[in-house]
Amino acid sequence: MRKLVSLGALVSSLVVACATGTLGEDGSGSTNDGGILFKDSGASTSNDSGSSNNNFNTQDSGSNNNNNNNTQDSGNNNNCTGTMCGNQCVDTTSDSSNCGSCGNACPSGATCQSSSCVCGSGTLCSNACVDTTSDSSNCGSCGNACSNSETCTNSQCVANSDAPPQGSCSHSLCTSGTKLSEGCDTEGCTIVICDPEYLDDEYCCDTKWDSQCEQEVTEYCSPYSCN
Repeated sequence: MRKLVSLGALVSSLVVACATGTLGEDGSGSTNDGGILFKDSGASTSNDSGSSNNNFNTQDSGSNNNNNNNTQDSGNNNNCTGTMCGNQCVDTTSDSSNCGSCGNACPSGATCQSSSCVCGSGTLCSNACVDTTSDSSNCGSCGNACSNSETCTNSQCVANSDAPPQGSCSHSLCTSGTKLSEGCDTEGCTIVICDPEYLDDEYCCDTKWDSQCEQEVTEYCSPYSCN
């Protein structure tokens, strides 16, 4: 009986010792493993939870911020105060590549001013800057073309030096237009073309003077030519 009591007392003392604060406070002895494990377990749980939350928040925040930045970058198109041409925000009032509207590029020598292409020198004709004082296709104004026998001089279509003199003809012998009467030119070229004794081209003299009539001047009125 005395031995059983001693064993029971020993067990009781151990249980009491484990229940006291001594084991929880002592982190160095192996006999205090129970308290340390409890403390470590709590710290681990707390740290793991906090670490996990921090990582989650940081990653989500970083990822979301990056995505938001990307979205805002592409969304900046909505903040364009000019005109969107493709993926570029431009000012069509002054952009020489998109003047007045997207894709309308000014020709060489011109700049975009107030949504219109303006030539630095010359006149804008058919999307090109030309000198209407000497351009035979735009003589004096856009679209006014001189004939092959004329050159543009001081904004006027002037017959080449080898063209027959005008005389009283309603228009140059080297320009298409209304019919020309026999002998209206001072050198008699129309006499050759209109007189029945010679060529007698009724179309040139009775209907209309056309490119074939001009060619006849070159063939039959030497040394004059409409070429």
